[in-house]
Amino acid sequence: MENRGTFDELVVDEWLHIEQMDAQTWWLRVGDARLIVAVNEGQPMVDVERGFYSEPRGTTTNHVPPEQA
Repeated sequence: MENRGTFDELVVDEWLHIEQMDAQTWWLRVGDARLIVAVNEGQPMVDVERGFYSEPRGTTTNHVPPEQA
């Protein structure tokens, strides 16, 4: 498939919004959550904040890998 360029923003209704802020940083809205994704030296960092846009719906869990428990 031929490369037809890139895009820096995707909006789907009011529940999904993804925007590239710079070469290694993306801002996302997914439902009631705001996410910032940054990739530095190949290592991704993800910050999530629930309830930023509306009351949180659903549950939030924090996964701890067994080797860190």
